[in-house]
Parts: sequence; structure tokens; C-alpha cells
Amino acid sequence: MKQIENNTETWELDNGLKLSGVHTKENCGGTYCVFHNPSGHHMSTWRMHWRDDKGIFERICEHGVGHPDPDQFEYWESNDMHHLKVHGCDGCCHVDS
Repeated sequence: MKQIENNTETWELDNGLKLSGVHTKENCGGTYCVFHNPSGHHMSTWRMHWRDDKGIFERICEHGVGHPDPDQFEYWESNDMHHLKVHGCDGCCHVDS
């Protein structure tokens, strides 16, 4: 569910968490977006989790490990934010896993 106010959106995630101040579709910074244009990557069916401490979305694999949602990568790469990809990985986020 989303609600638009003051040129930003508020989205409610499946767990009831409401995120306000989300950019609008017109202001997306990349080809893919967790909200406006998800890519259908191999982790897209995994539970989504908002990391407030890092300001990123993770996908939680079957082992309970959080992996950054790859629909954020293009934006991060174009804004020199590569460090946000770093995570405690068990290998599930690799396509060949």
C-alpha cells in the first residue's frame, strides 16, 4: 500500500512497518527500484526487511541471513555507495546458489 503526500510516498510493508519519505516513481534514481520497478531477481520472493541502521532493504534467505536487495545496486553504484553491498553472506544471494 502506498500514499502520496508532499511529493513523497509512504509505503506499508507486509509486516506493517510504514516507511515515509520514499521517493516518487518520477524521482527514481535507477532502472530498477524495490518499490517502483522490481527486477524479479532470484531473491524477489524472499521476505523483505528494512535496515533502518543502514537505510537499505535486505532480503532474508531461508537461513535467516539478510542480503541487500539487488534492485538498489544500480543507484548505489552511480552514487559511489558500493559499501552498502557489504554483508555477512552465506552465499544464497549468488545466482548460482
